[in-house]
Amino acid sequence: HDRREIAVGRRPAVGAGHAVGAFHQVQGQCRQVVDGQAAACLGQIVAVGLPRSPKGIAAILGVLRIGAAYLPVDLEHPPERLRFMFTDSQARALVGTGLGDEFLGLRCLDVERLPAPPPAASATEIRPPDGDALAYVMYTSGSTGQPKGVEIRHRSIVRLVCGTEFMRLDRDVVMLHAAPLGFDASTLEVWGPLLNGGCCVVHDEPVPSGPGLAATIAAHGVQAAWLTAALFNAVVDDDPRHLAGLRELLIGGEALSLDHVRRFHAAVPGTQLINGYGPTETTTFAATHRIDVPALAGAKSVPIGRPITRTSLYILNRRGRPVPDGFVGELYIGGLGVGRGYLARPE
Repeated sequence: HDRREIAVGRRPAVGAGHAVGAFHQVQGQCRQVVDGQAAACLGQIVAVGLPRSPKGIAAILGVLRIGAAYLPVDLEHPPERLRFMFTDSQARALVGTGLGDEFLGLRCLDVERLPAPPPAASATEIRPPDGDALAYVMYTSGSTGQPKGVEIRHRSIVRLVCGTEFMRLDRDVVMLHAAPLGFDASTLEVWGPLLNGGCCVVHDEPVPSGPGLAATIAAHGVQAAWLTAALFNAVVDDDPRHLAGLRELLIGGEALSLDHVRRFHAAVPGTQLINGYGPTETTTFAATHRIDVPALAGAKSVPIGRPITRTSLYILNRRGRPVPDGFVGELYIGGLGVGRGYLARPE
C-alpha cells in the first residue's frame, strides 16, 4: 500500500517518549534496513524481531519497501515456537538488534549495525505492490492446536484505516501505539495515522500502566488509542482519569465489562468509547459499536455493533442460510478485511 508515500511527510509522524521525529527520519532508517536486500527478499517473508519502537516501525516499512511481507515475532518466546514460525513461514531473514549474524538458522539484519542510509536519489526503487500482495503474517496463539500463520493483504490494511467511519483517522490524528507489533491491534495503531498523514506516538513502557499511559497522552496530545479489555479494566480500577484527554478510545479483544464501561464514562464523559470486534483473520476489526452508556441501562452486555467499511456480517444456520431475527446462529464475516488464508494450509 504505497499510499503511505503520499499521506505522510507533512507533519511529525512518529513519536516516542519525549522525542517526535519527522517521517523523513523514519524513512531514512527504513532505507538502512532495506539497502541491498531487495533481490534476496522480493516477494518473500522477513521476520521482524523488534519491540514496539520507532525502529520497529522503520523495520516493517523497510520490509514492505522491498516488496516483501513482514512477520512480527517476540524473541522472548520459546525457541521451539520461534523455530516453528521461521520454518513454517520460510522467512528469508530476521531484522533485530544484538543478534549477531544468525539467529536460529536465519540471517540477521542488525538495525544497530547498519550502514548510513543511501541518498534519496539512490534509494532502492521498488514497484508498488498489488493490493492483493501479502503485507504481513501473524501467527495465532496455538491454544487450540498448532499455530497458524494468518496472511493479510495490503488492501485489507487500507480497508481498515482509510475512509473509516468507526473513528476519526485523518492528517490531524495523534494515535497511541501501545501494542506489541505481533498483536494485530498494532495494524490500526501504526497504519491508521501513517496512511492518513497523522502522528503515531510510540508508548515507551514495555508493559503499559495507567500512570505511564497518562504521561504519554499528556506529553504528546494523544487523541485516539486502542486498549485490550483487560488493560482497560485494570486502568479503570486504578484511576479512569489516567485516560482523560483522549477523544476516542477503542476497547476489545474480549467481552467488555459493563461495570468498567460505566465507571469510565462517569469519570471521563468527554471520551467516546468504541467496542471493537474482530479476529486476527479479519484484519483487526470486523465490527465496531460507538458506546452510548445511558442507552445501556438494563443491558447485560455491550453490542459488537455493525460491520465497518467494506465488511459484511452474516448470521447463518447450520445449512449456511440466514436466520430470522431473534434466532441463534453462527457469525460469518466477509469483505476485503478477510485474510488471504492460512500460510501453507489449504483450509
